[in-house]
Amino acid sequence: YAINRKNFDSGLRFLEVLRDIRCPRVVICGSCSEYGNLKGCVTEDQSPQRLHAHAAFKSALRIVASSIFADGGSSFLWARPFYVYGPGQRLVSLVPSCMTALKSGQKPNVRTPDAVHDFVYVDDVATGLAELATGDAPPGIYNIGSGQPTSVADVVNEIANAMNLPPVYPKISTEDGFWADLTRIKQNTRWRPRYTLQEGIAHTVEAGKLT
Repeated sequence: YAINRKNFDSGLRFLEVLRDIRCPRVVICGSCSEYGNLKGCVTEDQSPQRLHAHAAFKSALRIVASSIFADGGSSFLWARPFYVYGPGQRLVSLVPSCMTALKSGQKPNVRTPDAVHDFVYVDDVATGLAELATGDAPPGIYNIGSGQPTSVADVVNEIANAMNLPPVYPKISTEDGFWADLTRIKQNTRWRPRYTLQEGIAHTVEAGKLT
């Protein structure tokens, strides 16, 4: 709670600065966790279910920001990246931790291989944010993801494949998850996700060889 509150307070002060200098266009990163326990292909207009503290504070900041910029002096856009991966990610995250385990000849310690998420390569997220910031998309919430449901097991197997190793998991049954509906961002910008999971993982594994 304390860290989330600190981040909320810092974010609020930053937004107030942007308001005071009348920044013409403001793009803030939220999180796909703001959808809570929703399942399936989620749209920006859906109401969340059962938010944990991190997601609740993110949602609260968005609501306050919408009020701060309601006078029309700034265009306010809120981006919701989904499960971002790529070079430079924290070592405890899924992809780098699996790479480390596989390099050591160990099976990755994955708690929920059957879980389904929307994994999106970091370059696609960066270009999506840049398009929202520099384009003419109207104010609102925008999903940024691959638009594809993918199991954690499939991600781990793709990492193994990129490292020229056999699959870690056989075909498994998957549980319900959620992924991004990209209709809004596609209708209002030129952005499209460019990287498939195979391409993104391959780039990440290759970058890991250089570190």
